[in-house]
Amino acid sequence: MAKKREKKKKQKKILSKAEFIFNIASLVIVIGIGIYFGARSIYYYSKLNTQSKKEAGTLVEKVLENNDVTSETNGFHQVEDGYLFVGSIENNYVKYAGRMFRILKVNENHTMKLVTEDNQTILPFGNEEQYEGSNLQLWLTKKENIENSGIFYTSLSDAYQNLVETSYCEGNLTKEKVNCEGKKKKDYVTALSIEDYLNAGSKESFLNNGQYTWLLGKEEDALVYLDEQGRINQASMEEGYGVRAVITLEKRIKYVSGDGTKENPYQIEEGNKSSVGNYMVLGEDTYQVYQENEKMLYLSLNGYLTLNGQELKMAYDQYTTQFNPRTRTNVAYYLNNTHFYKLPYQNFLQDLSVFTGEISQEEGLSYLNQYKASEVVKIGLLSVADLKINPKLTDYYLSNTTSSVGDSGYIYDASGILKEGDVAEEKHVVPVIAILKESIKSGDGSEANPYRVE
Repeated sequence: MAKKREKKKKQKKILSKAEFIFNIASLVIVIGIGIYFGARSIYYYSKLNTQSKKEAGTLVEKVLENNDVTSETNGFHQVEDGYLFVGSIENNYVKYAGRMFRILKVNENHTMKLVTEDNQTILPFGNEEQYEGSNLQLWLTKKENIENSGIFYTSLSDAYQNLVETSYCEGNLTKEKVNCEGKKKKDYVTALSIEDYLNAGSKESFLNNGQYTWLLGKEEDALVYLDEQGRINQASMEEGYGVRAVITLEKRIKYVSGDGTKENPYQIEEGNKSSVGNYMVLGEDTYQVYQENEKMLYLSLNGYLTLNGQELKMAYDQYTTQFNPRTRTNVAYYLNNTHFYKLPYQNFLQDLSVFTGEISQEEGLSYLNQYKASEVVKIGLLSVADLKINPKLTDYYLSNTTSSVGDSGYIYDASGILKEGDVAEEKHVVPVIAILKESIKSGDGSEANPYRVE
């Protein structure tokens, strides 16, 4: 019997055409997703790594490294938009441009907000009832269309490179809170604000330095200042109080040395490329630079005028409030005659203008009024608007008058009050002089190695 032919079994298709296309498409999508997210991961890792490299060796990196976040009353507090130094703090000192600053805040973008440890001058608020256009704003930050504005800004080392704009709020204080919604503005330098003061812990904080100081903001629509106890008080615009400057450092500012303590403050790479704050020794006298231009250094005595080793107190004048080197009873005459001819370094002194314009309610409270009158002399006095580089000197006459017909002159008090006193009263005298930069023969301007002319 013949064998039946075996039928070939039909092989089953493993995948249908539709399934095959679906799987290929799925694989392509999965690979695409992998490439996309892998690339994003590499991109953001690279970006983060690049950012870290950029910030390596920066001041902000060192500050973050040295401070642990805490919820304790005193310490480094994390907030929604960065970190705040709060309460009694001992390690937030920064030396910049010849002056001591305190770190207020590390912003989320790693810029840092700082405030000067001491008042930089003392001013009446001015003719404006708002911060904008006030003496405080004009003295602190440069306005291109206003001559002699930005006294503080121009005293900083490479300010245009080292600073970014600082955000500020002129809000009203209500129940220990300031409403700043929709009120934020920006300047390269601002005054210490109520908001910053409250954020740091108010009078229980490192910002309470025992000095009278203007605060940026209002209470019940009145201007406000801090008293020597750190309490917020209301003020009027003709009153004169200290000015502390607030700046924001660019995030790439380099760290050089220091641990943030007062004895060993953070030092930054840019350092003090200007000479402001630097020291000079002439004869037996030590001066500090309070202003400079391309050719000259303007110096204030780092102490009080002395006679035979004793502090010399003298009247401004018996009869006039004007700084006048031609009147024998005037402090200007004494400085430019009796005192001048005793100096072994008199040949180095250059002419300087002492600004004597009237700052008063009658003539206007703007410090810019001082530039309306001047005297050219070899030895002068600091004016109301000059930077006060030594915060310890007190009770000394300024060059400006409160009235050309009265008998009161302006007196600087280190507590932070601009006082008016009878010009016949005996006060300390802090002389100022000008020296050509080319006269300097040695020294780097530090306290340990001051400039010398011979």
